[in-house]
Amino acid sequence: MLAGLCLGGATASAQNTLVAPRLEDEDGRRVPFTVGFKLESAVGQGTFVADEYARNSQVGWGASIAPGYRPTDELMLSAYAKVTHELTDSDVDSQRQQLQLLDVNLRSDYKLGTIPVIDVKAATGLWLYLPTSKVSQFETLVLGAAARLVLGRQLGDHFSVDYLGIFRKNFHEYEGPVLDSAAGSSPPPVFVRQGSPEDLGGSLVAVGTNNVSFYFYNLVQLAWIPREELSFAIAYGLTNAFTYASHPKDELSSPYAEDGIGQRDSTVAVIEAAYTLDKRFSFSAGIQTSSVPKSDDNQSFRFPFYDFEGTAENATSFYIDVTVTEAIGD
Repeated sequence: MLAGLCLGGATASAQNTLVAPRLEDEDGRRVPFTVGFKLESAVGQGTFVADEYARNSQVGWGASIAPGYRPTDELMLSAYAKVTHELTDSDVDSQRQQLQLLDVNLRSDYKLGTIPVIDVKAATGLWLYLPTSKVSQFETLVLGAAARLVLGRQLGDHFSVDYLGIFRKNFHEYEGPVLDSAAGSSPPPVFVRQGSPEDLGGSLVAVGTNNVSFYFYNLVQLAWIPREELSFAIAYGLTNAFTYASHPKDELSSPYAEDGIGQRDSTVAVIEAAYTLDKRFSFSAGIQTSSVPKSDDNQSFRFPFYDFEGTAENATSFYIDVTVTEAIGD
């Protein structure tokens, strides 16, 4: 995701999300080395607001590369790197039209097979996240580790249901993001009281927010596959994230506040159409909404598949993706 701009879908297909499809040469032998390329484009819903004073245009693209090695039919070892670029003026980036490198992933994915009786295909994976993005460096991330589980079942000849579950644990140097107060640093210098809780020594300053220690992510997808190369999917995912810091409730706390560690909930909902041309090229297009479960006043639940409350916030975006998978040594 690029600064709030939804790039690409979040569908839970066991084949596309966790373990890449096996490629074979003309003689039917497994091709162990592959590399995948993906080009993404997205337009935020704020681009289409009629009122020019409320319009918040958002257009961007992303590109990723994923080299992989399959030593066996079940195991896939791969790496993943992605850059994103908003062509319009970002709401949150440090600079206009800033090219962003996201965290690099190292992935190990394994097909477990089919669970008897219930006829459910299962796959698992372990992913490591390296702090190559500016956001992770600001948050002082040292390493992120995630365990993944994908379950999938065919429903007749043309339908399937998939589940994607993730548990991720982060390891940060500090419990909150850190800035450098040294003159000439970027962003601009931060003034700090000497010896105060935010004074981390040297020129480092805590900015007062909390990093996420761990989170749970659960996503369910229902797909209709009228033809082998064509599919339509709808997916909904919920993230429950928890911070490091734990705060007691005292006489100054709001009556609605709860003590303990902080919790941040977010949702992602996708409606997508995908077409596979051949073993190399595939295309997808859809609508993705990334938001929070409840309204701003916390009194009602948001409609997850389109943001009707604040269109200029660009929680919903429209995307088109192209994926190319190349076999090495084929």
